Amino acid sequence: MNAMQPGSAVVSHHSALVLQRIPVWRADLAEVQLTRTNGRGEVKAGVRHHQGRLTPADLTQVAGLAVTSVPRAVVETASTTSFEAAVVSIDAALRRPEVSAGELRRLLTVTDCWPGGPTIRLALAFADPLAESVGESRLRVLMHNEGLPPPVLQAVFEDDAGFIGRVDFYFPDYNTVVEFDGLMKYADGSQYTLIQEKIREDRLRALGLQVVRLRWVDLAHPARTALAIRKAFDTSRRTRLAG
Repeated sequence: MNAMQPGSAVVSHHSALVLQRIPVWRADLAEVQLTRTNGRGEVKAGVRHHQGRLTPADLTQVAGLAVTSVPRAVVETASTTSFEAAVVSIDAALRRPEVSAGELRRLLTVTDCWPGGPTIRLALAFADPLAESVGESRLRVLMHNEGLPPPVLQAVFEDDAGFIGRVDFYFPDYNTVVEFDGLMKYADGSQYTLIQEKIREDRLRALGLQVVRLRWVDLAHPARTALAIRKAFDTSRRTRLAG
């Protein structure tokens, strides 16, 4: 049964994600996305109208506006965007308590024949809530696209002095850690923060780990970034052989 009255419309796709504070990547924020029960898909006065059927489980409200739920909105968005953009939003959505595995399985069935269905399926299978930022999600996709092995996310390390910290990505077969340095990590710009990070990295290296630090600018150069990680793998291998 359709949950909307004929002619009614709800905010959907990436517009619904923005309203519910889910990050989006490379979305045209100047274009508002709506889904309605009748009419045809069209763009009019900066509003893109989609035609679709929604159940009560697909709907919620934000500040009095009817919007598609986070699970529904992420699959809607994934159907119209790139694999990278889909993963960015789904990684973040999976950290929300209202996004259950059962609801995603239901939507996977619903969207099986949608245009963009393959992207939805691939992104849902690849998504991981342990990616804690847009940059980390994008770096996961970059590593996947460049043929690197799947890393362990948020691995915890300790030494004789105790807890060192959690790292963004860990390749256990290569004794290599990859850290993504988002701007927020050093937002205070204090010397103390920088010194503590240097101490943390020295303790990781003392465990025999290679540490690769990457920034936003590196995401624009996939081949070069993947090469930097592979060089760390090679250094680790040579070190083990020498030992």
